[in-house]
Order: sequence, then C-alpha cells, then structure tokens
Amino acid sequence: MHECLSLLVPGGVLERGTIVALPPRPGSSPQLGTGPGYLALGLLAGATAGGAWAAAVGFPDLGIAAAAGLGADLSRFLLLDEPGDRWPEAVALLAKAVDIVLLRLPHRPTGQQVRVLTSKVRTTERQRGAVLVVAGDWPEAHLRMRTDRQQWFGLGEGTGHLTGRRAAIVSDGRATRGRNRTADLWLPGADGSMSAYSEASGAQWNPHAGTRPRLRIA
Repeated sequence: MHECLSLLVPGGVLERGTIVALPPRPGSSPQLGTGPGYLALGLLAGATAGGAWAAAVGFPDLGIAAAAGLGADLSRFLLLDEPGDRWPEAVALLAKAVDIVLLRLPHRPTGQQVRVLTSKVRTTERQRGAVLVVAGDWPEAHLRMRTDRQQWFGLGEGTGHLTGRRAAIVSDGRATRGRNRTADLWLPGADGSMSAYSEASGAQWNPHAGTRPRLRIA
C-alpha cells in the first residue's frame, strides 16, 4: 500500500483477510451512482502501484483519471460496474482472483452476507484470501478509516482554482486495538498525487497563504 496510508495500518500492510470500512462519499447513493472518494482510490492506487491486482464492484463512475493521478496502475484494475443483486457472488469470485476488492454496498448487508464474504476473503489452506474495502458500514470490519478534517487550497478572494486538499485521515477498530491513528495528507495534491502534508508544501501550493480574504463589492 501507499507509504502515506501505511501509517494508518498496524505493521504498515493490509493483510489478506482484512476488511476495511470507509464512510460513503457525501452525496453518494445507488441511484446517483457517485464514484468512490479519494481515500478509497488511494488505497487501490497504492496497492496496484506495488504490483497487486484490484477490482471495484458497484462503481460505474469510478474516477479513472483521479486514480491514475494518485499513482494507480490501471492495467491491474478490474471493473464490475453494476453487479445488481448478485454483488455478494461477484465479490466472492473476485476475491479468488485479485488482491484487493473495493465494494460499494447497494444496501446494508444481511448477517448471512457478512458471514459468507468474511469467510471468502479470509486466507486458508484452500484459498489465498484478499483485502475487502467497503464503501459503507460493515459490522465485522477490522479497520475503519475516515476523513476527520479537510481544507481545500487555491481559492483566494472569491476567485482562483482549487490546487489541493489537506486531509486528516483517521483509522481505528479492532486492528488498531482501539487506538486512533492519524495521517495528515495531501489527498490530492496540486499534481493529483497523494503525499504527506507539511507547512512548506502548504505555502507552496496555496498562492493565497498568509492573506486574509476581503469582501469585494462591485
């Protein structure tokens, strides 16, 4: 995984069989078909850049350009846009073929679905296992990640272009033994990539740093 996100995971690596729950992107719904957020794309980008295979289930508008900007190897992506009611079977099948699966839940999973898919991604003598990243609530998640605070850069006195987003990413859950882990990141930075945030980079990428916005009357 990407070195910036490895700070959020005990041992720095997502082991096969791990289930990660992410909050759905604001405004997303099965009807609107909103793509995944930058955090989800960052997890997949880091994995594929390191040689892993990834699959995304239920994202007809994944955001290929954003994923590429974050460093993803698009030749290692498998996309299943609209699995319909057979999404559990699709995830179970893909877990045998790829290293990490990103899933958007169409609805809250049943207890049976949670148990079956948890067993399908687990590593055993007969199956290699995979990492399951869920955009939505998953009762048996080992790790939960969320964006705690964010700040967009680039806009000055009502004009300009967004140049990057500073985001504080927090992880907690059973895998962290109840202790929060935090990483302060550019997600994305001015060049579309993901990197650690610093005050120096903030001043470099924000042309209006240190200035106070003024009310402009026309």
